[in-house]
Amino acid sequence: MHEVSFHQALRLVLDAVMPVGTERVALADALGRALAEDVVAESELPPFANSAMDGFALRSADVVDATERRPIRLRLVGMIPAGVDPQVTVGRSQATGIATGALLPPGADSVVRIEEASVEGDEVLVSHPYPPGRDVRLAGEDVRAGSRVLGRGRTVRAPEVAMLAALGRKSVVVGRRPRVAVLTTGDELTGPDDPMRPGKIRDVNLPTLTAQLVEAGAVPVLLGRCRDDPVEVESHLLKACEADLVIVSAGISMGERDYVREVLSRLGTMAFWRIRMRPAGPCAFGRIGSTPLYALPGNPAASVVAFELLVRPACRKLAGHDELQRPEFTARLRNPMLNRGGALNFVRGVVREKNGGLIVEEAGKQGAAILSSLVAANCLIVLDQGVEQVPAATAVPVRLLEGDAWRGQSGLG
Repeated sequence: MHEVSFHQALRLVLDAVMPVGTERVALADALGRALAEDVVAESELPPFANSAMDGFALRSADVVDATERRPIRLRLVGMIPAGVDPQVTVGRSQATGIATGALLPPGADSVVRIEEASVEGDEVLVSHPYPPGRDVRLAGEDVRAGSRVLGRGRTVRAPEVAMLAALGRKSVVVGRRPRVAVLTTGDELTGPDDPMRPGKIRDVNLPTLTAQLVEAGAVPVLLGRCRDDPVEVESHLLKACEADLVIVSAGISMGERDYVREVLSRLGTMAFWRIRMRPAGPCAFGRIGSTPLYALPGNPAASVVAFELLVRPACRKLAGHDELQRPEFTARLRNPMLNRGGALNFVRGVVREKNGGLIVEEAGKQGAAILSSLVAANCLIVLDQGVEQVPAATAVPVRLLEGDAWRGQSGLG
């Protein structure tokens, strides 16, 4: 299979990888990881009935007839701060001061907020009825003991950390971070400390792929860069087989010195060599031994898009995540667009809120080596391969490039 559609490529890529294992980590180290176990509550949340407000704990039956003209007077029998076991019982026509989060004392079933009552000596005056449960957090109203609160495969965010901490968990079992070997190729590449000579360019893809792997939850294993030499390419790739995944940058097109394709054909098996998509059409996937391998384009913008659409989901599956893709939704084009080339096109775009809806436009020039539009973009606009002209105001699919990057931004100006 030499050329495939984008959806075929994605299916082949994801079908070829499985989670790489699990490990137990401290709660502080779980952020961004995928849960590898179901989390079941061993206790209720809240663990006891407590006050939701600073105020006075009372019996609702005592204030049924309370009005502003004829307030009910209740005798104060104590004050309950948070964090103590109350040594008082609220009886008929009694109340006790109570702090937010403090344990509701026996006898009380409601709380009047401090600003809704008045105190005269050792009495509190209540001017309105308060039903049972008013401003009371009941035991187990959030989580019941024995219930599943977090499922396997869920990404641990700050809210999940909060839940785990509330349940008393100090550690959790998560998916292991996959180790991904990265190799960049090309005689023209030079490092950041090397002098620039005619015909040379900086190696952009090695640090960029490293950053993308870290963001995707993987551990980069840097093989460095090698020249366009089949012996050197083969030597580097043979070192990569111990990783969970291998990424090779450049050398996969039809050029005379594109040796990566030649070496990979000899060392392993390849599922495809090209994808009907723009950018990143020259993109390959296969194996060296049992290790999955991606060969990405050398042009940096195309490489970033290929990683985002194909490699990142695979990294997340290797790490045990259920959610593999970024959010996708629809937005309306600000300007008309052309989709030449007969391929599925992923256009670097900028999506913003405007007049209660979402509007999107190109982020700039779309060449495979253009970095400025990549920096400006917060999404990819998806243009179907069967459509050449897309009028303004057309609703088109939009894939976020990072989280909710568009939120909070103003109109297009």
